[in-house]
Amino acid sequence: MGKITSPQNKLMAIVGKWEIERGFNSDFTEMTEETKNKWVGKTVQFSDKAVLVREDVFNEPQYKVKKVNTEDYLLYRHKQSAEKYGIKDNEVYVITIAVKELYSFDTIVIDDGKLIIEFEDYIFYLKKLSNTVDSSLISKFSGENENDNPNIIAGEIPAKTGLVIGLKYPGKDREGKVEYKYRTLWVGSEDRLLRPVLETGGIFFPRHDGFWRIETKRITAIDKSEDAFYGYSVINGSTEGMASIAINSDKWGDRIGRITRSISYICNNYIGIESIGEGGYTNSNAKWNENWLQLQLVDNLPNLKSIKIYDIVGEAGNRAIKNGNTEALGVLDLSNINQLGMVYQNENYGLFRKAGHWLFKGRINYEENGEFKFSDFNINIIPPPELVFYDELSLSWTQIKDRVPEALDAYTSPNKDIAIIVTKERLLIYDITMGTIGATPIKRIGLKNGETVIMAEWARGSYMDNWEKSFMKNEIQEVK
Repeated sequence: MGKITSPQNKLMAIVGKWEIERGFNSDFTEMTEETKNKWVGKTVQFSDKAVLVREDVFNEPQYKVKKVNTEDYLLYRHKQSAEKYGIKDNEVYVITIAVKELYSFDTIVIDDGKLIIEFEDYIFYLKKLSNTVDSSLISKFSGENENDNPNIIAGEIPAKTGLVIGLKYPGKDREGKVEYKYRTLWVGSEDRLLRPVLETGGIFFPRHDGFWRIETKRITAIDKSEDAFYGYSVINGSTEGMASIAINSDKWGDRIGRITRSISYICNNYIGIESIGEGGYTNSNAKWNENWLQLQLVDNLPNLKSIKIYDIVGEAGNRAIKNGNTEALGVLDLSNINQLGMVYQNENYGLFRKAGHWLFKGRINYEENGEFKFSDFNINIIPPPELVFYDELSLSWTQIKDRVPEALDAYTSPNKDIAIIVTKERLLIYDITMGTIGATPIKRIGLKNGETVIMAEWARGSYMDNWEKSFMKNEIQEVK
C-alpha cells in the first residue's frame, strides 16, 4: 500500500528517425573532415525500446527531461555560448538518455524538427525524417531477429567485451614519505581475441556523462600536510580548481602532523577513501592517530563528506555494521582497550575485494595499553547495484584456484569469454571456453610492489568500442 510509480510518457518529442545534418568543433574536441564524412548523413533513431546512433544500438533507454537556462547550461557543459550553437531561446529542453546505468548522453530540443545531440564527445545537428522508427530497430529487441544483431552471439552475449581496471600502489614524495600513485588499464576482447592492453596514468573512469579523471594533490602548511582528491569530466572539466585546494586550518585545530590518504574503491558515482593520520599538538606533548575508511560521492570532491551506511543500504546496514563491530570487539581483550570514534562508526567503512567479489568492510580504531591500533571486520550485507554494477564470477573460485593456486582475486567478463586473475606479482588474462578456463594465460601483466585493484568496470557490445575510443584519447602506452 502507498506505492507511487513513475508515469510512463510515450509522447516524447524526440521519438522517431533523424538525420545528422552537420557537426562542429568545441573547445574540447576537434572535428576533422574525416570525422564529418563518417557521421553526416547517418541516421539516429529513438524509441522506448532502443536508441540507434549510426551503427550503435542501446537497449532499454530511460529518458529524463529538464528545462534549463540555455546560456548557463551551455557554458557549464561545453564552455560555449548559445550564439555559437545558434540557439536564440533563453530556455531549452534537455533530454538525457541513460542506458542501464552504464552510459548517458544529452539531446537539446531547439525547435520543432531540430535537435542537437552530444555523443562520443562530438556535437551534431539533427533534422527529423519521421515520427516512427524503422521496423528493423524494433524487431531487434522484440525477439524476432536476435541473430541479426552483430553485437549478439549465442545466448544474447555480445562478442565484444572490455574492462577498465584502476590500480593503486605506494610511492614516495620528494621528502621520501609514502604517497600513493595510480594507473588505469584497458583490456579489450573481440570474438575472444585479445586487443592490445593499454595503460594511462592516474584514475580514468566511466560515468553517465562520459569519462572522468581523479587527480591527487599533497597540500601542506606549517607542520602539517594531507592528501586531497579532485574529480573532473574530461569533456567539459579541467584541473583549474586544484589550485585553490588548501589546508583547512579550522579542521586541524591545534593538531600538527600528516594525513596520508588513498583511494580504496571507485565506481560511477562513489569513491572510497582510506585516511591514515598521525602527529601531535602545538600546545602539548600528546600524540594523535587515526585510521579511517569512508565512502562518499565523487561530485563532493575535493570536500570530504562521508555517507552513512544507512543512506546506502538502509537500516539493514546499521544492523550489519553494529553486529560486525560487536563481533570484532569480542575477539579483543576489552579490559585493555579503549575504542575510539564510536560516534562515527557507521561512517567508518569501505569496499574491498575478496575471492572475486566486492565486500563491505568496517574498521575499529582503539587504544590497547596506551598504543594506537585498528582492526577491520566484515559487514555482512551485499553492496547494492549503485555501488557495484556487475560482480559475478562465471567460474567457481575452486576452478580459479585449481588453475592458479597463487590467485588472490579474479574478474570474469559478463560475456563469460575472458578472466583476469590477480596474483601478488601480476595480472593473468585467460580465455574462457564453454565454462572452462584456458590452460595458459593469453597475457601476463606485471604489477608494481604492493599494487592493488581499486576499480573494475565492464563494457559490452558497442559500449566497448566507445570506451576504447575514449581511453585512447589519453596519453597511453601499450602494455607489453
